[in-house]
Amino acid sequence: MGNVNVCGSEVEKENAEFTPKRIAIIGGGPSGIFAAYGMKSVKNAEITIFEQQQQLGGMWIYDARVDSDADNTIPNCMYNNLSINAPKECLEIPTFTYDDAFNGINLPSFPQAPVILEYLHRFVKKEGLDEYAKCNTRVQNVSFDKNSKVFTLTAQNDNTKSKTTEEFDHVIVATGHFSAKNYPDETDFAGIETFEGQILHSGDLRGLDVLRNKRVLAIGASYSAESVICEGYKAGAEKVTSCFRTNPIRVPIRPEQCEYVCDQHGPGISKIEGSKITFGDGHEDTFDIIVYCTGFKHTYPFLESSLRLECKSGYYLSHLYKGIVFQENPQLYYIGAQNLAYSFPLFLNSALWLANLLNDSFTLPSLKEMEAHTEKWVKKNDAIAAILDVLDVQEGHLQELADDCGNPAEMDCIHREKFIAWETDRAGNIFTHRESCFTSKFTGIKACPPHNPWKDAMGLAECVGPESMIELNLLKE
Repeated sequence: MGNVNVCGSEVEKENAEFTPKRIAIIGGGPSGIFAAYGMKSVKNAEITIFEQQQQLGGMWIYDARVDSDADNTIPNCMYNNLSINAPKECLEIPTFTYDDAFNGINLPSFPQAPVILEYLHRFVKKEGLDEYAKCNTRVQNVSFDKNSKVFTLTAQNDNTKSKTTEEFDHVIVATGHFSAKNYPDETDFAGIETFEGQILHSGDLRGLDVLRNKRVLAIGASYSAESVICEGYKAGAEKVTSCFRTNPIRVPIRPEQCEYVCDQHGPGISKIEGSKITFGDGHEDTFDIIVYCTGFKHTYPFLESSLRLECKSGYYLSHLYKGIVFQENPQLYYIGAQNLAYSFPLFLNSALWLANLLNDSFTLPSLKEMEAHTEKWVKKNDAIAAILDVLDVQEGHLQELADDCGNPAEMDCIHREKFIAWETDRAGNIFTHRESCFTSKFTGIKACPPHNPWKDAMGLAECVGPESMIELNLLKE
């Protein structure tokens, strides 16, 4: 059972059925949606989802505003016409396939963001999760009373500005980690103050037209840098260069595959003089825009300090037993805080495992045992050196959660062969890999090819085709 203990008292189980469990879920994105789905099966649960946007969907909702345009931080970094970078078949869950969601309409493996948002909305509708949601409601403060073992949560409705304070027995933090931008230390870039062009963070991009006909430098070597490189090429940038700080981007950037628009240099930048930038390898070039592709930070300003998860990013995080339970307070849980190879499947399995815990199917071990278990997994995370290591860690995590729950079919969410095939395609040509077609593990249905090649599919209709747009009722992007 992976350190969890089976609860053997039938009397305790009987009593638990009559004890209300007031559960607050902070965040109505994918992790919050799946958290609510899991909590539906908790006996006598009273569930509230707090979501600061106008609808559930989280980072998949496009919002043209950026930080400076709003009174508060915009909680996502979605840009218009984003194409997903992993096949949708790896985001599929057993009990709600894409065939189920879209009534047999076959879609490409790499649709644009509105398709994923619609998938989530149809799941919400099917499961009746909207009834738990308080949208336009921003959580401002959460505190915990050690004597009463109760959380006090204060939230404000962004429309009316009215505040409410409620008490909860359990809190699930499902806010993700894609809103607080991480910036590099500018002292690492000699002369940055002289740069004559525009400086952005990847989280500021709302449309890629800003890159058209521009000379773009993407600082970073992970997924956001890959996205700026590929989408900049697609949008018609004059050139796009990735500057890696330590290691190059994992997938090869072959200039001959992108009409010699894209390349990468490094390590780091040795000098900036106006628009001219000199890289660590001695290469010099001129640029109009610098985009920091340096990721995001874990930040939970709405939690009192004793409840905040403080850790470095990783596929398995310190302080979280089973990647879920905040060890310092076992009534507090985080879902979706880790880096993700798997996303929807991990959210689902985490929520179902937590439901089993709250239904007393098993109990938590001692704090010392939880810490030892977490440390073992953190060491595995720290030893990651290649994509297969990432899969070993996150798939091992997924499987352990399923093992604890008796391996129900609903938690059979591992897609290893598809991930390896996807990485192989990306390594072959990062500019065309989204034209590959993958087969659903659950239905055996192979995705149709995109209506237009990825490079030419500037909008959703050009990706899925006009007939699918009509049938999906997604005419408005």
